[in-house]
Amino acid sequence: MIMHLLRKKLDIEVYPNPTNEFLQIYNKSKDLYSIYLYDLSGRKIFQNKLNGYEKKTANITFLDKGIYILRIEQNGKIDFIKIMKK
Repeated sequence: MIMHLLRKKLDIEVYPNPTNEFLQIYNKSKDLYSIYLYDLSGRKIFQNKLNGYEKKTANITFLDKGIYILRIEQNGKIDFIKIMKK
């Protein structure tokens, strides 16, 4: 399943979700995005930047099974995606 963020005009794709190894994060616009992954206790696991039209692969093999939150920021707009690690 691909999670597509349009409601706040953030043009990002995150897939596959659920996943067990790698998470693909694709910036489909020319804008710069900041991305952060948190566990449910609020601990930041990683952060990164996505340049325009850039695709990054996040290795999450080291994470325990469960739910994580991906925070995406761009020019004051913030959105969240629930990520499930199998």
